[in-house]
Order: sequence, then C-alpha cells, then structure tokens
Amino acid sequence: TVAISGSPLESLWPLKKYMGFDEMWATKLTQQKGMFTGGVDINMAVSEGKGSVVQSYSDVGFDYQKSFAFGDTASDLPILKAVGNPFVVGENEELKRIGQERGWSVASYEDDISRIVMARLLLLFGDKS
Repeated sequence: TVAISGSPLESLWPLKKYMGFDEMWATKLTQQKGMFTGGVDINMAVSEGKGSVVQSYSDVGFDYQKSFAFGDTASDLPILKAVGNPFVVGENEELKRIGQERGWSVASYEDDISRIVMARLLLLFGDKS
C-alpha cells in the first residue's frame, strides 16, 4: 500500500504507522542541523511530483483494477487518472466537475466515505467474511 500526499512527510509518520502503508511519498522539507529552513527538497503538493511517483509505479506494474486513490485538489489528477478506483473527496469544484465528467466516485466531507469505499470493495471482491 502506497500513500502519496502533498503534506509534509514529518506530519504523516503517525498515519503511516496507523494505516500500515508500505511506502509513503510526501513533501520533504529542507533541514540543516536538525532544523527546518523553510525550503522544500521534494514538493509532492504539485501534480508534477505526484505524476512522477505514479509513473514510477506504472513502469513496474500494479493491479490497475484493484488500485484506489483519493484526491481533494486538481494536483491529485495524475494519481486519480492512474488507478481503477478514483475517489474525489471534498469541496473542490474543479475536481468534482472533472470527477463527475469521468464517472468517478465523488464525495463531500459530509458523506460517509468509508461506506462508499466499502461498497466499491464489495463490488470488486465480494463478501469474503
């Protein structure tokens, strides 16, 4: 399981541990002598950064039909386009419009996203309980 986020890497370590991600790609902030400088070494908040990571996974191959991605801004488009189960989440009007045009799952913050994802998982894998 791979997480790709525009958030700073340091802020996502607890999520990586909690969710059990195998790999995590995020914005890497510049540090000198253990202190942040305000600079950015790797900017995953822009679509180019996310696109390059997605391309590297596409090059080695993955199960397209069983892959999921969640995006809340237009910079997430490279990820959403690369998977078989894209989910637009939040209130970004541009991304919601694109998601609706492409037939992707679109959910607002008020929706029960876990229920929407579970329905997709059941559709893909059936009830294996």
